[in-house]
Amino acid sequence: SGLLFPTSPNPSLERRGINRKTYAWLCKKLFGSPAIVISPSQWLLDFYSSYGFFKKSKKMVIPNPISLRETRGKFDSEYPPRKTISEAERAWCPDEVGTSEAEIRAPASPSRTSPNAVRLDVRGSRIAGLGSRSAFFRGDITNQISLQLLYISQLEPSRGILFLVKTLKVWDKNFHLTIVGTGSCEKMLREALENDQRFTIKGYVPNAELGPLYATADALVLPSLCLENAPLTITDSFTYGRPVLASAVGGIPEMIDQEKTGFTFEPGNTKDLLGKLDKLWEIKKQGGLARLQENTYAWSQNKAIFHYLDALSYEMGIISVIQRLDQRH
Repeated sequence: SGLLFPTSPNPSLERRGINRKTYAWLCKKLFGSPAIVISPSQWLLDFYSSYGFFKKSKKMVIPNPISLRETRGKFDSEYPPRKTISEAERAWCPDEVGTSEAEIRAPASPSRTSPNAVRLDVRGSRIAGLGSRSAFFRGDITNQISLQLLYISQLEPSRGILFLVKTLKVWDKNFHLTIVGTGSCEKMLREALENDQRFTIKGYVPNAELGPLYATADALVLPSLCLENAPLTITDSFTYGRPVLASAVGGIPEMIDQEKTGFTFEPGNTKDLLGKLDKLWEIKKQGGLARLQENTYAWSQNKAIFHYLDALSYEMGIISVIQRLDQRH
């Protein structure tokens, strides 16, 4: 899909003299119109339809399923979560502009720096009470109002990590951000945030050790500046019962029920993100995080693989009936 996006330069094709329209035409010829086309998001289905793909196909949107093994094991940490750091090519993602190392290094004003900032350093240990629903959904993790945020993605400008750090540096609330991932911005971020106790950079974390990081977070933040379809990080966060703040790009708005399972914000819009952070902070202050956590966990249960198979079987049954009626006529 990335090769077709208008913002996705494809030097290898361009060097061969093949433009995007020609590439799309070739793909349409190769794919044809299969009987059924399943998309995890309406956004992606509409995108392909805009290029004239699958004109004669039965089209349906069924969100990606979650395996029963993973769903069953989330609360006792017995099973590791899926891979969440994508290794896909990012060449087509537009880089963030206007962010300098000086801006990342710039210290927050004293009035905006909380003396009670919490530095989490979970080293993959088993979290006490994770096996208990009542303990898991207890809401506030600390004894103070400090929003515990988690970022899991590539440390690249296109993934919005620089935008996120710049935004949090001017936020006047108590928070801590744990950053998981690797990329071209890692060295600069480590140097710039070395003395800022509100940020912890974990770097690469194996899948089996992500569970405790989700469990000790209040919310996942996904500030992508490039197009996303149905990020697995959102699915994983919901499966751990954690709400998500994410950019309203691609298929992401279809995954998040506003103020029930999280919030979306305009990509790259500092004011909008700060407003959503304030809302989440207030929800925690009022003791309402447990409600969001229950909502997100319920969302994940509804996406278990047997629900996916049920939806697929239902659609296949309708198609079978239609085909038999067509044959009679």
